Amino acid sequence: MALERFIPKSPDPFIRNSQDFEVAKFGHLNTIIEYINSYVVTDSLQLAGSGPITSTARYITDATGVNSAISISTIRVGIGTNTPSSELHIDGHSGFGASLKITTNKVNSVAYVQMISDYVTGFEQYQYGGPGWGWPNWTTNRSGGTAAAPTTAPNNYGLNEYAIWSYDGTGNGQGYAMITRTSETWTSTAHGIYTTFSTVATGSTSLVERMRFSANGNITFNNASDIAKVSIKGSGSTLATNSLHIQNSAGTTQLYMRDDGVMVFSNQVQGPLLRASSNLACSNFQTQNYAGLWMSVDDLVNVGNVTIGNGTTTLGARVGIKGSGSTSATTSLLVQNSAGTSALTIRDDGNTSIGAAGINARLNFINTNGSGAAYIAGSGNGGVVEFNSSSGAGIRFSDGYGNTNMFVAGLPTPSVSMGKTTAAVASALLEMESTTKGFLPPRMTTAQRVAIASPVNGLIVFDTDVQNLCYRRDGVWVQATFAAV
Repeated sequence: MALERFIPKSPDPFIRNSQDFEVAKFGHLNTIIEYINSYVVTDSLQLAGSGPITSTARYITDATGVNSAISISTIRVGIGTNTPSSELHIDGHSGFGASLKITTNKVNSVAYVQMISDYVTGFEQYQYGGPGWGWPNWTTNRSGGTAAAPTTAPNNYGLNEYAIWSYDGTGNGQGYAMITRTSETWTSTAHGIYTTFSTVATGSTSLVERMRFSANGNITFNNASDIAKVSIKGSGSTLATNSLHIQNSAGTTQLYMRDDGVMVFSNQVQGPLLRASSNLACSNFQTQNYAGLWMSVDDLVNVGNVTIGNGTTTLGARVGIKGSGSTSATTSLLVQNSAGTSALTIRDDGNTSIGAAGINARLNFINTNGSGAAYIAGSGNGGVVEFNSSSGAGIRFSDGYGNTNMFVAGLPTPSVSMGKTTAAVASALLEMESTTKGFLPPRMTTAQRVAIASPVNGLIVFDTDVQNLCYRRDGVWVQATFAAV
């Protein structure tokens, strides 16, 4: 449209006087300004080149032919690029700063998002004060159907994926994925989901699930079955790999579970292995120096009882031990002190020793074809009790220095001797021998003697009131008559 048509010409049939001319002049001036705004300014921003818009993007230029930051085509818009590869393509500038910045509250400038493309690609969200409508968050929404007619999300339906890709020299490849899926078909009362975390192993290009947060709150590692709050699946079945490894802050191993079923504490103690839901079997439970407690693969913990060496059933006790033999060659129970000296020994032939085995033991039970059945000693060499000692006596009470205090022989019809080292004479039930001590019967008052319930004939006491021996004869108490010596 030519500008000349808006310039007033003379004679103009509508200009009759000077006042009409002034009106026409200003009217034409307004028309000229409208023309400039509508055509001149618009024409100064035009596509580089000529012809209509095509699928090939071209920059918008100003009146002097300088390209702006915007390029357009029939299907794409580019900012900072003349070759946009998507519907909106922003080619960031060089240096630090945001390539995309959206201020979500123009009045208060309280929040905005940035897409960083200088050296790294990321997403940032900030909030400063503001009306308190929420907090920085990232929300995605996916449903079945269409936007106009959405449908329920079905079971195992992918809701969101956060992935990491990078260039590998030939193309872009994926190295990480966090994926959230539905764990059930969603309803108004059921929104179950689970999230998986997958990485690519060194030397591979395939994603493998490493961890999962299940819908019921459990955590599984390495595709383990979802059967516990924390489940771990190993990478092998031998001691070459571990399912669980725990270290302290210095990197020292505290605990690890090998894939062959052995648990190791601080590289020293091995065992136990969970064999069944109600039984606890142990394999190689030992210290580094093979001392302490050893439990074989046949050991069992069941219903509150502990059985060692029986494998499938308990022995009917809180703690039951089954030996491996029936002679002195094997031991069912052995307890030692820190110096390696035996404190308690129970052999499979029935021999039980507390302290050192033999005559010096604190308590020693010896088999029937040995030197005796039992030996009990006090501290040092004092207070010795022997059962079936090597001398053949039934019971020997001595002081530990060879001084016998009492013998009980001839069991089960005993003959008791006191104060001698041999048995009582054959015709005596009790024989007392001493050159320094005498026999002292029970001493009591007359009232105490009379109060004895059902005294039998022959009962002897010393009555302290009458200062005499009293004995029972023909159902009455009688004082003995003795001449002074």
